[in-house]
Amino acid sequence: MKLRVEDWRPLLAAAAMSLCALFLGGRFFYFLLYFSTFTVALALGWVLLLRANLTWNASPQVRHVVRGRPLPLALRLYNEGLLPAPSISVRGPGVEETLQLDPFRSRVWEVELSGLPRGKHRPGPYTYSFTDPFGIFSAALSARSDVEVVVYPRTLPVRDLRLANLRPYGRARSMVRGYEDPAQLAEIRLYRQGDPARRIHWRTTARRGLPHVKEFELSAAAAVHVFLEMGIAAYARREEEDLYVEAALSVVSRALSSGYTVSLHANSRRSPSLGPCAGTRALGRFREFLCYLRADGTAPLARVAGRKAAYLEGRTSVLFVIPHLDPPLHHLCERLLRARFALTIITARDSARTQALARGGAHLLMLSERGIGSEAP
Repeated sequence: MKLRVEDWRPLLAAAAMSLCALFLGGRFFYFLLYFSTFTVALALGWVLLLRANLTWNASPQVRHVVRGRPLPLALRLYNEGLLPAPSISVRGPGVEETLQLDPFRSRVWEVELSGLPRGKHRPGPYTYSFTDPFGIFSAALSARSDVEVVVYPRTLPVRDLRLANLRPYGRARSMVRGYEDPAQLAEIRLYRQGDPARRIHWRTTARRGLPHVKEFELSAAAAVHVFLEMGIAAYARREEEDLYVEAALSVVSRALSSGYTVSLHANSRRSPSLGPCAGTRALGRFREFLCYLRADGTAPLARVAGRKAAYLEGRTSVLFVIPHLDPPLHHLCERLLRARFALTIITARDSARTQALARGGAHLLMLSERGIGSEAP
């Protein structure tokens, strides 16, 4: 609690009366001393009692909300004491009012908060200040909601997203080779000469004393790898960061609903990868993953993507969600195009490098608040 003196005159009057009573004496000065001292003590006690009897509560109507949608919030201020509050000033997101509150009365506000960024939030802070009836002292209290609200990234409309053919199965012969889907484990078998070392199952090898490798189900379904820029200096504003995160979630949602196996990679400091995942139920995992992802990485996205690109196999679609295309990432994209991967660049800023990749076979999609599409925002 912050206690302030709003009017110094009663305190100065009490000090002056004490000096007069001490040096001059007389009943009149003593009466004024007692009266001024009693007034100051009454005002201070009034404020302290209001501090103990005023109760503030902020209750969100929902626990989860999508970014861009308002959060309904119920605010309640209750005076549970015997003394009235002659003047209370309430300030905070969605409310700004000065009111009087009688004993055992309450005031309720129904507000809607907008513009909340992704992540967990406790709505507030809300500050309510009050004074005594004489206006000598004032106190201010600040509080937040005790309930945490999770703000999830929204899904933007995606137009003209080009991915590799999903499943070239059927009675007609296809020249597309199958590949082992890392999302579908078939068995763990003994190591044979020529098996890649990266598929060794180390737990089974340690338990049985002989090298064992993982074998996956054969599939011709195309995989989708989404790379999201989350470097510490990539975004100037939090709103811009949230927009690119929503773009990544949007293309992941589109690919999952179309039946693709999707992996998401970012150059953030914590939890940089998720997947491979398939099925519409996996969208919740990606939404939860992106909700708490922060632009705090120090490694360049080109380095992270280069390590993952060395293990890409089969018919893979690679999507980069980036605010700008730097030279190392540009060289990596050229390598992916030469290797005949389906490459897509999603950005809000067009540049000479992105246009050069588009002429070389990459698919360029422009990002805006309205969605993702081929036309410029």
